[in-house]
Amino acid sequence: MNLRRTVLRIWAKRQLKRFRKKCRHPQKFYQKTWKIIRSNSSETHLKAIKNFEDIRQLPLTDYSDYAAIFRKTLGNKVNSLNGENVHFWATTTGSSGDSKIFPISKNVDNSHRTPSKWRVAMLIDRYNIYSSAPELIFVMPGDKVSFAPNRPVGQIGYYHYKNAMPKWLEEKFTFTKALYQQKQNFNDWHVLLSVLQDCSGISTSIPARITHFFNQINEQREEIIECLKTDSWPKDIALKTTQERIEFVLKVLQKPIKHPKDIWPSFKFLCVWKTGESCRKQLDELQSKFDFTEIDIIDQFYNATEGLYNIPFPEEEGGPANVFGIILEFYHAETDTYFWPWELEKGNIYELVVTNTMGLSRYKTYDLIECTGHYEQVPKIKFHSRSFPEISLGWGNISEEQLAFALDLAEFTHFSDIYFTLNETGNGLLLVSAEIQHEHLAQKIEELLKLSDKNYAHQREDKNFNPIEFNLISHQKYNEKMLENPNNKRLLIT
Repeated sequence: MNLRRTVLRIWAKRQLKRFRKKCRHPQKFYQKTWKIIRSNSSETHLKAIKNFEDIRQLPLTDYSDYAAIFRKTLGNKVNSLNGENVHFWATTTGSSGDSKIFPISKNVDNSHRTPSKWRVAMLIDRYNIYSSAPELIFVMPGDKVSFAPNRPVGQIGYYHYKNAMPKWLEEKFTFTKALYQQKQNFNDWHVLLSVLQDCSGISTSIPARITHFFNQINEQREEIIECLKTDSWPKDIALKTTQERIEFVLKVLQKPIKHPKDIWPSFKFLCVWKTGESCRKQLDELQSKFDFTEIDIIDQFYNATEGLYNIPFPEEEGGPANVFGIILEFYHAETDTYFWPWELEKGNIYELVVTNTMGLSRYKTYDLIECTGHYEQVPKIKFHSRSFPEISLGWGNISEEQLAFALDLAEFTHFSDIYFTLNETGNGLLLVSAEIQHEHLAQKIEELLKLSDKNYAHQREDKNFNPIEFNLISHQKYNEKMLENPNNKRLLIT
């Protein structure tokens, strides 16, 4: 154990030294990435551009420009935009209105691998991960789908968990690959299996996922105790545990957990998205319900299926922009100007535009980022806000910003308890929760929306919109919905 820790720490120090050195010359890596994109592209207008600076002559795009191409090639092995074999189709949750699919291939993998390696080096250097207790990582479990027969499909987090983990590291993650392969197995057993190991930290995307997870542990204490006493749990999809650990869990679960160290004595860090209004509120709620004294809460990667955008430092929100294997541009609305990363100014807000090895060119993410400073020649960036998501109700749209404003006016703080979605007819919203005490909230938000949004009030008066209705579902169904949306949970889910 000590040898592994020493070797990992030496490796981490060397990687961080290389990282700093490479951040001194971001233009070099942009040109290298453009060379890969250009050589693989089947588009003649891209091949004609020799230097990355000249991609500014290309038009801006969004997902609508690629949807038909990707759907058409679902049954093929080749991404027609970059000529590479597709070994995975990554799906999104559809929280911004429609679910999307993206082809994952060799160079797309490579663009994730390098920044992920440096983030791992930071965590090893700070928390000794991989040489202490296992880490618990939440991703969406795998599932079979009908629209892409004989092709692996799922969310990008599941893909990286399943494919990027070296064999020797599998024992250092609480949840096995086998557990994640079937959604039903994961839903049924992940809570119990999570407590059978000590844990050094938990990584996921949204803070609400952790609130739900801790609530699940407390709600299922009697079931967990019964399963452990009767030895009735699936050992084939779990890491090995010890009788000593089982006896410890049986003792601890006699009362609800309040602090992560109650059940995981080695717990050091929680890694979640800390930026953006929605996640900030979720984090406030999490910290109001559970005690995180002596626990570091660190910022998660700012990423999406389309790419990985920053490499966050453990000690701050955000971190250096990812300039390796992807080309990021930043649009400053006040000056109507596009900037390269090394041109950003601290404190300014920019819209993020992406060109990547998947074949997306000058792709609008509709995300706004804030420049928080610089690391060598690379800006440090963090997620600021999103111009999406919004849902169309036929006669108009409802945005998450509108709903968040109405919830603020209603002085509502239990953000992990609810979400909004379309009703069956597509002309109104449902407020969904497993908690009956929030039933009154639907009418309250309805009235506040009519007061704060003239178009909503007008369409309701003309009966083009149905009023917001409350939809009570079981705790199990609500928790399953949260599992389906680990990376993109907002107030709006379709």
